[in-house]
Amino acid sequence: MSLYDLAKIILFGIIVILGLVMVISPKACTKKELRENAEEVSKIRKAGFFEMACGIILIILTVVF
Repeated sequence: MSLYDLAKIILFGIIVILGLVMVISPKACTKKELRENAEEVSKIRKAGFFEMACGIILIILTVVF
C-alpha cells in the first residue's frame, strides 16, 4: 500500500467521523436559528447516515482496488 492510498483512507475516515458526528448530535451541526425545527434536525441526521455510508464504501473500494 502506497502513501497515496494511506492518505485516501485517512481522508475517507475523516468523512466517516464527520458523518458520525452528524448522526450523534445533529443539533450541534444545524444552524442556530434552525435547531428547534425537528424537520431540519432530521435532515441533518439523514445526511450524516448518507455521509457515513459513502465514506465506508470509499474506504472499502480503496482497500479492494
